[in-house]
Amino acid sequence: MSEDQSGDPGESELESDVLTHVGRRTLDRKQILREAVRLIDDHGRERLTMRRLGGVLGVEAMALYRYVPGREQLLDGVVEYVMNELYEQTMTVEQPTSWQEYLQKMAHGVRDIAVAHPRVFPLVATRPPAAPWLRPPLRSLRWVESFLDALTGEGSGLITRHGRVVLAWGDPKKRYDLKSSTKSIGVTALGLA
Repeated sequence: MSEDQSGDPGESELESDVLTHVGRRTLDRKQILREAVRLIDDHGRERLTMRRLGGVLGVEAMALYRYVPGREQLLDGVVEYVMNELYEQTMTVEQPTSWQEYLQKMAHGVRDIAVAHPRVFPLVATRPPAAPWLRPPLRSLRWVESFLDALTGEGSGLITRHGRVVLAWGDPKKRYDLKSSTKSIGVTALGLA
């Protein structure tokens, strides 16, 4: 019901305002995910329900299903929202000039997200990414592309795992072992080492 159809003068102004406001309110996926992140931050993941989220947004829980098919997709969306926040904070303002700077920015950004959203961050680390070959926090093609651009944009290097070269680029005479040089900035957080 979008407006008060009864016209009863006994209805309180507050109820009338809520009905009118809810009737005109438009939802979008971003708004729903933002509130879900806020709910998890404030109360924990186990307290996130569609009913509670709908209550915070001022709509019935059923209205959310148009944007998010279920709780699992909502949790995936929360991870997507937080990772978009990370991307915006670290990769859009000032582009890294080297792969070392890229890894530093990403490691600092991951830490900032973990501090800002301590109850959401375990989802980032544990939810499976969309594609099985991606590993957190490289959860999307956008992240992989930006990572590869940073690796191939300048300089040379290689990534080793258990003594074997996994990825190499640039001049072989000037290669720099990524794993041994970046332990302190958390290359293992990238799922590469």
